[in-house]
Amino acid sequence: MCPAPLNSCGQDVPQRVEQLHKQLLIQTAALDSTLHAIAITDISGHILWINSTFSKMSGYPVSEVIGQTFRLLKSGWQEQAFYMNLWETILAGKVWHGELTNRRKDGKLFSEELTITPIRGEAGDITNFVAVMHDISINKQREVEIDAVLTVANDLRTASDRAGIVPILLKQAMRLLDANGSAIAFLDTASKDMLIELGLGELRKWTGLRIPAGEGVTSQVFKTGLPVTISGASAYNQSIAKEPIPRTSYAACVPLVAQEHTVGALWISSESRIEEKSLTLLNAVTDIAANAVYRANLQVKTDQRLKRLAALRVIDEAISSSLDLSMTLGILLDQLLWQLDVDAADVLLLNPNKGTLEYAALRGFHSRDVSYGRFKVGEGIAGKVVETREVIQVPDLNQVEDQDSRIEQVKGEGFISYLAVPLIAKGEVKGVLDIYHRKKVLPDREWMNFLEALAKQAAIAIDNALLFENLQRSNLEVMNTYDITLEGWVRTLGLRDGDTGGHTQRVTDYTLKLAKAVGVADTEMENIRRGALLHDIGKMGIPDNVLRKSGPLTDEERSIIHMHPIYAYELLMPIPYLRTAIDIPYCHHEKWDGSGYPRGLKGEEIPLAARLFSVADVWDALRSDRPYRSSWSEEKAVLYLRKQSGCHFDPRVVEIFFQSGIL
Repeated sequence: MCPAPLNSCGQDVPQRVEQLHKQLLIQTAALDSTLHAIAITDISGHILWINSTFSKMSGYPVSEVIGQTFRLLKSGWQEQAFYMNLWETILAGKVWHGELTNRRKDGKLFSEELTITPIRGEAGDITNFVAVMHDISINKQREVEIDAVLTVANDLRTASDRAGIVPILLKQAMRLLDANGSAIAFLDTASKDMLIELGLGELRKWTGLRIPAGEGVTSQVFKTGLPVTISGASAYNQSIAKEPIPRTSYAACVPLVAQEHTVGALWISSESRIEEKSLTLLNAVTDIAANAVYRANLQVKTDQRLKRLAALRVIDEAISSSLDLSMTLGILLDQLLWQLDVDAADVLLLNPNKGTLEYAALRGFHSRDVSYGRFKVGEGIAGKVVETREVIQVPDLNQVEDQDSRIEQVKGEGFISYLAVPLIAKGEVKGVLDIYHRKKVLPDREWMNFLEALAKQAAIAIDNALLFENLQRSNLEVMNTYDITLEGWVRTLGLRDGDTGGHTQRVTDYTLKLAKAVGVADTEMENIRRGALLHDIGKMGIPDNVLRKSGPLTDEERSIIHMHPIYAYELLMPIPYLRTAIDIPYCHHEKWDGSGYPRGLKGEEIPLAARLFSVADVWDALRSDRPYRSSWSEEKAVLYLRKQSGCHFDPRVVEIFFQSGIL
């Protein structure tokens, strides 16, 4: 009988142990490599084993965990009832799953997703628990960020401009970070300083605080686009002392960045240390707020540009529709004060003949004395602008050392900043535009561009007005020359015709008075005056032996005399200047009943000017001495005109002649 074989357990124990050991090593390595933290406890919750991920998540090494309970990680964020429910579940042999907040060894909180599974022994009773933990802090942070962004975005929908956006952003920032104060700063484009637009809570006193360009944390954050945290305001205040943070506070300043442009800086103050995740949350909120501010700023700029374009159009219309320089410059200065937030402005006109600058228009000054005086070219700032043809800007008038009587005069108005712009049209300086502010102002490029556009329009308006003035002067000189020539003709004709009693002048005066009485427009009066003066100009073509005959005229001679209206027409019609005055010389011998000459016109076919003159001419002839008869009495002359009313004369004109008080 063969001997019984060795028991496999006895024969293979070393191999089995080695196999189990390798299997255990593989399982341990697998558990260590998982992204989840794993811990095994006994029935009372004391930790027997953890994987490496547990140490990484909690910050505790294995030696400090084994034998401890999970109270080691307790944060205090969960109430006792939470833990009672957890133990009731797992002691009942059920799997517990949930989320909780624990605290790492370094004191930082983290959120985790936890699953605890009971392990039963061979007898079926619970011997151990396996806890599997997953760090969900990042997910929770993102949820908080998304919720914050949605909340801020929803609130920002009610804000249409920066003034509405800012308080919403500051309140939300304080709520989300449980902060005790917040403030926001924007760049003052004129001075390049950072200006705190609004502060709330502990930072409410910051409102209106101006931080000089390049100084303080605010300027640093705005320039670099990087956040700054401050731990211990006391030390901070001693080293920088630009932003007065309360000495008991922690603080952070983060940039507002939109479209790769930093548009502002947000401050937060807190009684507790500001954690990294708080900054992350704050950045998430400021991102959406920055874009809202950026859009609001763009909208403001767009609206501003539209308003300025409209202003330029108003000025263009004023220039094109009126040659009243004072009115046009007044409109221009009104638009300048409104669009550019200017306190006062004036326009000085250059008198090239005298070499002086004189006030043409001004707005915004408290004293009227400013408008008096003349200033020589080359003297003072405005005088230098004429010479250099360049803009001169004075940020602080108190720093001006040169003697300038105008500057001394306006200092009493409380002005600080001053800017003088040459007004140039067609290559010639027409004057100077002066701009005054009662505060220090450093205008940006867009502001200057609009000012230069206004200056060009002012120069054009001045140039147009001067051209019109020169044209008017030239026209007046020509008109005076024409009138002198015309009066010379009248005197020549009077000498030839023997009119030494002033008949022509009297009948002209009567006709003008009568024209006014019947409502003739003022624009026609000059034509009537010239026509009346030249009423017998056609007699220049009548031979002396007929014109100066003292006795009765023959039929042939009368026919020759009747030609003088035609001669008048032929003489005056080719002259544009006198063409509009032709009605009286051509038609003053026409009669109401059609029996007149040269064309036999009837009633209202006869031009009104000729009908008016006809009455005045006959009246003066009857009331004047002639070589062949004495003057008629007033009663006899009145009776004659009334008898001829409706025959020789327009009845309405006759009545007005007697009723208007002309005589």
